Amino acid sequence: MNNWKQCTFTAVIVAAVGFFCVKGSHRSIPGDLRDAPADNAAFQNFNTAISGVNKDTGNIPLPKAPVANKTGAAACGLIHGDKAHISTWYDLSNLKEINTNFANSGCIKIAGLRLWHRASASSMSQAEELAEKLDSTWVKLSGAKRKTPESRELLAKALIYGLDNGKDIRWLADRVHELYTFYKE
Repeated sequence: MNNWKQCTFTAVIVAAVGFFCVKGSHRSIPGDLRDAPADNAAFQNFNTAISGVNKDTGNIPLPKAPVANKTGAAACGLIHGDKAHISTWYDLSNLKEINTNFANSGCIKIAGLRLWHRASASSMSQAEELAEKLDSTWVKLSGAKRKTPESRELLAKALIYGLDNGKDIRWLADRVHELYTFYKE
């Protein structure tokens, strides 16, 4: 009977210590640091307004036009709000065809895709294979709709045309936008 009492007493002590350790960890920020911004007179009248935005008229400044790159050509970055551009970049990245971030991928030439470096098949068969993978991902997984029944074949032809004519990923994403309607577009 004595052993049972000792085990119970030890369990209660361990639980109490654990409870106080967990509760104490939430108070680890010293009071002088917790209250410092509120006590500082400089922050009493801090202005949180965004410059360039007039609250009365709802005037939100328009974004600047794309800046030309060093060669003087128009910027070739992908558009963040365009689901065709996002899906093209995302799925080419997942298929390991491109290895760069969203902002820099629009300037990559279609000839730079990894599939053209595989010597096992013709360009058309490689383009058809990639078009099949992209089409399946967009239609079956992402819920995209083909604008025409032959969208997959047109995508393969666009890949070949882009390869032969030095087109970039931005151009390809624009063709994807013409061929597919993505969710909530």
